[in-house]
Amino acid sequence: MRNNMNRSLLFVYVLSVTLIVIVTAGILAEATKSEPYTKESVPRLSSFAGQAQAPNKTAPQPAQAAAVLKKQVEPLEAAALSAVTAASSEQSVVKALNAQADPPSASFKPYAVTAFYLNVRSQANANSDIIKVVEQGTILEVAGTAGNGWLKLEGEGYVNGDYVQPLSANGKDAARVTVLSARAPAAPIKAVKPKPAVVIHKLGKIAKPTSTVKSKSGLTERHIAELFAGTALAGQGLEQAILEIEGEYGVNAYFTIAVMKLESGNGKSRLARSKNNLFGLMARNGPLSFETKEDSVRKFGQLISINYVGKGYSTIEKVGKKYTPVNPRWPALVKTIMKSDYRKL
Repeated sequence: MRNNMNRSLLFVYVLSVTLIVIVTAGILAEATKSEPYTKESVPRLSSFAGQAQAPNKTAPQPAQAAAVLKKQVEPLEAAALSAVTAASSEQSVVKALNAQADPPSASFKPYAVTAFYLNVRSQANANSDIIKVVEQGTILEVAGTAGNGWLKLEGEGYVNGDYVQPLSANGKDAARVTVLSARAPAAPIKAVKPKPAVVIHKLGKIAKPTSTVKSKSGLTERHIAELFAGTALAGQGLEQAILEIEGEYGVNAYFTIAVMKLESGNGKSRLARSKNNLFGLMARNGPLSFETKEDSVRKFGQLISINYVGKGYSTIEKVGKKYTPVNPRWPALVKTIMKSDYRKL
């Protein structure tokens, strides 16, 4: 398209110059034909006075001929300039239309939430403020990576990349989920109302615990504080962390509390006191050490979600076979603590 426009512009320009030359030649020829120079019109030298004789009054003066020529040529030059300007304007219009026909592609990528609940945080770390909570299946518009496995959302907020996955290229997954987006949608959608993680639990009804690890408890911080009363776990600020992993990973709070009590001896074990390890979490070189006890809770939730529930170990019995294979009574002990805590409330 651009090459065609350039050729058109050149053609108009050449045609205009050609017309000017032709018309100019015609005017000169006409002037010569109508005012021929004769012997009488040529200045002569006087043989007696030595002075030039005055020219014939009918001969055209050079200044007058130039003025006539300029007067007749100027309209042609204006017409040629108008044609060139019109062609240039047309080219500008075509460029503008092409720019509108090819809008820039969107910079974000759609991801679907795979966690039971997922916290959207103000910064790219688990210790920052929760600005909203989204449910499993929600579509998030991801603007890019933020390091350490975190993703930055379009607009505001960050999520852990372990709990979202890119939508398929054909976009069929989008029909089964709601949409969370900072961009204006093309069609009406079901909006996800931002809310803190703890609000979910405060609005919920206390549920009777079951063997299903990924489930809602309905507990609040006040409830958990009551369950910790009289133990070394009280006053440690663990309530919010426990509700966070239920909100972010779907790990039932009753289950987290029961495993914590069992593995840490109600917070009195050596690992709990020296390494802030409340769950007996181990690495190849020995037990894991944490900066705070809340960090231990968050690691437990991530571990259970990815390495257990995420791989099909969805019940307490199934988790026990992998978590403590040497203690077959572990599932029963955990469930006993859960039932006892439920009766306390």
